[in-house]
Amino acid sequence: SLTTNGSGLSQQAKVLKAAGVARVNVSLDTLDSARFYELTRGGDLGDTLAGITAAVSAGLLPLKLNSVLQSSTWQHDVPQLLDYAAAHGFELRLIELMRTGTERSWCDSEFVAATRVQIWLAEQGRLLPNLSVEPGPARLSRVSWRGVSVKVGWITPRSYPFCDSCDRLRLDARGRLYRCLMDSSYFDLGTALHRGNGTAEEGLAAYLAGKVAPQAMEQA
Repeated sequence: SLTTNGSGLSQQAKVLKAAGVARVNVSLDTLDSARFYELTRGGDLGDTLAGITAAVSAGLLPLKLNSVLQSSTWQHDVPQLLDYAAAHGFELRLIELMRTGTERSWCDSEFVAATRVQIWLAEQGRLLPNLSVEPGPARLSRVSWRGVSVKVGWITPRSYPFCDSCDRLRLDARGRLYRCLMDSSYFDLGTALHRGNGTAEEGLAAYLAGKVAPQAMEQA
């Protein structure tokens, strides 16, 4: 699976499907075009929505929307995102804001626990019983919205950490493999693959076993 901002999906969806990608998660924090531009530092909401349409047409399914909750805007964004998910049959992932990079004070000021959103939905009778637990970081439930049952995954790295049960590895566009998005080190899989002769497999196994020192992540 691939996590993407969706800006290039309208051109690449069919190519990705042909290359073996099965499904995509698309980052979509808001459906307000001005806020989208601000949050993505220049992104075009229309490009991402066109990419989502292309991904569906290419069969990159099930498609999930990754949406980070913000204290100042979630009451505006979450209803619109539920509208969109309900209309298109997408799963919505609501993610707590993590302390990252150099903007820790901003992250703390904009943090809202997922439980606050759940309580808001429950008070309206929209939050349905939790689904059975599936592998991965999300706690799953259903939300009754506009007459449609929307599957919602709650990802709670701050209020309910899930590190002890996480089974994910992350590969970035430069071929660097991370055990965690918050990890400060990585394994340079791209370089190891170019060396050949089993170096990549052996190096990866040693890295995951903690037998070799990983490389330090480049700081922005």
